[in-house]
Amino acid sequence: MADSAYPLRKEVMVPYKDNGNLTRNQKEFNRKLSFCRIVVEHAFGELKQRFRQLYFLKLRKVERIVKVIHSCCVLHNLTSSHELVMFEDPPKEDLMSSTTENQGDSFDIEVVYNDRYVKLLRDDLCANISNQT
Repeated sequence: MADSAYPLRKEVMVPYKDNGNLTRNQKEFNRKLSFCRIVVEHAFGELKQRFRQLYFLKLRKVERIVKVIHSCCVLHNLTSSHELVMFEDPPKEDLMSSTTENQGDSFDIEVVYNDRYVKLLRDDLCANISNQT
């Protein structure tokens, strides 16, 4: 889920562009998608406050990013906010080693689906959402 600045992809759902001709269902879809995006952004904000080292990750492989974030989510769910002390910012030496350590990684998302297929997926989601309201 992302805002309209991002391209529509199977992995990234974006709102319909508002060119003045959106249907009521498309506007409702955009509103609900925006609400969900805000919830996700708040969750990531909470994780980043709790696990301060997330501010300094320079990973480029999606699989590694997912594993780190998943690990933080598991730790978060295993503890309450009263039981886990906030981490301090890492020393600058650690920060330097982590940025050079991951430089060889490449971003390897493969876009398999064409634009028409992804637009049909979004239209199907839009229709399902409008049927629920």
